[in-house]
Amino acid sequence: MNQFTIGLSGHIDHGKTSIIKSLTGKNTDNLKEEIARGMTINIGFSFLSDQITLVDVPGHERFIKNMLAGINSIDYALLVIAADDGIMPQTIEHFEILKLLNIKKGSIIVNKIDLVENDWLELVESEIIKFTKDSFLENSIIHKVSTKTNEGIENLKNYLINQKSDKINKKDEIFRLFVDRSFISKGFGTVVTGTVISGSISIGDKVKILPQNKIATIRGLQSHNKTTNKLNFGDRGAINFQSIDKIKIERGNHISDKNFYNCFESAFVSFKVLSKLDKNVKNNDRLRIYLGTQEVMARIFFSNIKEIEPGKKTCALLMFEKPIVVSWMDLFIARTFSPLVTIGGGKILDINNFKTWKENKKYISQIGNSKSEEELIENIIYSNRTSPFTISSLRSHLSISKDRLFELIDNSSKIQILDDKWMVTLNQIDFIKNKIITFLHDSHDKNPYRLGVLKEEILNSLYFGDNFIDWLLNYLCELGSIKQKNNLYSLIDFEISLNSQELELSNRIINLISKQNFTSFNQKDLIKELEISEKVLKRLLKILFNNNDLILINNNLIFSKKNIDKLICDLKLFFTKNSEMSIGEFKDLANTSRKYAVPLLEYFDKIGLTFRKENKRKLID
Repeated sequence: MNQFTIGLSGHIDHGKTSIIKSLTGKNTDNLKEEIARGMTINIGFSFLSDQITLVDVPGHERFIKNMLAGINSIDYALLVIAADDGIMPQTIEHFEILKLLNIKKGSIIVNKIDLVENDWLELVESEIIKFTKDSFLENSIIHKVSTKTNEGIENLKNYLINQKSDKINKKDEIFRLFVDRSFISKGFGTVVTGTVISGSISIGDKVKILPQNKIATIRGLQSHNKTTNKLNFGDRGAINFQSIDKIKIERGNHISDKNFYNCFESAFVSFKVLSKLDKNVKNNDRLRIYLGTQEVMARIFFSNIKEIEPGKKTCALLMFEKPIVVSWMDLFIARTFSPLVTIGGGKILDINNFKTWKENKKYISQIGNSKSEEELIENIIYSNRTSPFTISSLRSHLSISKDRLFELIDNSSKIQILDDKWMVTLNQIDFIKNKIITFLHDSHDKNPYRLGVLKEEILNSLYFGDNFIDWLLNYLCELGSIKQKNNLYSLIDFEISLNSQELELSNRIINLISKQNFTSFNQKDLIKELEISEKVLKRLLKILFNNNDLILINNNLIFSKKNIDKLICDLKLFFTKNSEMSIGEFKDLANTSRKYAVPLLEYFDKIGLTFRKENKRKLID
């Protein structure tokens, strides 16, 4: 059965701790006693049953920090209101935080009913109904209790025991836990406590401790005061590590799967300002950010606005004053630096990997328009335009399981998986295609007598991912957008255009070389014979080499492709009757001298036609 976590919130002294004591018989505020017991996990927590954990945060500041510690695992919220006080300022703030943290289920406890008359209690109930309108607590049950007389406590206990968790425990989710307490226990060493907010962990598993970025092995686990071999999603647990004496672990640290999660200095976020705030949040404001059990100062930056009004929502960039663990869809709360006032909160939308504010502004607008998680992932994929994500790298970027990733993109018509590896959007493919075509077009304009460009030139100029470029170029060739010849890429309709004089000279060069058979003109002889400049000859030869009309061997011997092809046929015919060939036999076959025979044989070895065995040549099957 999944663990069911109930969080209590409300104004200070409204009786959260006493309610838990009445329900469980245990005082959650007895820290000294807990430490004395060794490897326990009861600081601010108690257990209503083997499956139900009660989260109690006695003080106001501890509510802010501890509620966030297990926010992704809280199933149910209890808003505690004292009957004699009614709704107080901290009641309002805590309620706003619960809404920001996207709590879906809960109810209200009116405590200290022994202190008021029925008429006053009815007024408090009426106030609560009005207060919770249009929220997740609208029309929720109101439990009226007294911890002094125990009135209503048994009914409350039975009600809570009958609540069911909506959580789905997915085995392949990635393990993570924020540390809310760390201590040294005699006989155990370092022990940390927290709530598993995703995945599971077993004894013997290796985990990553952040921000220390250290790998540690799990030695022991506890949950609900009992030793266990495994902690699952939602479990309140204690973890004991092997041999980490030199690693100082403290509240706010992060424990996770060793292959996922990292610290970052900035992130793109959705940000909502509380409607009851009495001032605007301005660009470059210094905020106190709470995420998990982490607390860090940060600056907030908007793209196209100078400030945001109460009740409004926007996308922004958070720049942290020190690196913290943030991941896609993490929830956070924002408070002012001083005095400590909750002003809003939101979600992490993506990690910042851009270098300039211009790029950041553009991306803020882009992801800010995402209407769903699916569309947000599309925008994240597209942001890595020229170096596409692989399935593995996107999982690492988002820190999610493969099943979860595929679940999110299952209905997307804009995301394609290429070769079971790369994840791209249709817009991204079009963007890359247009980049390459534009590059080739510009290259053809600058080098009209060059057959095309090398793959490496495309990589160096456009910064595409090296592993992706091969698939991409093949795809564009199959699409009919570009073509490849001799490892050179060009536009599909590109041809080297020669004027009549150049064409005549090219044909004369081919004819001269062909007549030589397997002797070779040098460039000086060609210049003299054709009466042209060295510059013109080199340009025409380059074209003829690229067009495969002539073959260049050893950078100085030139033969016609027609003669080479005929010689290859003669060689194959020779080997139908002979198992091997000497240099002398090849000289006779080609009707040439040793000066040209040796380079020609080496050329045939190079192209995989023959191979050398001692002083003989054999045909490669």
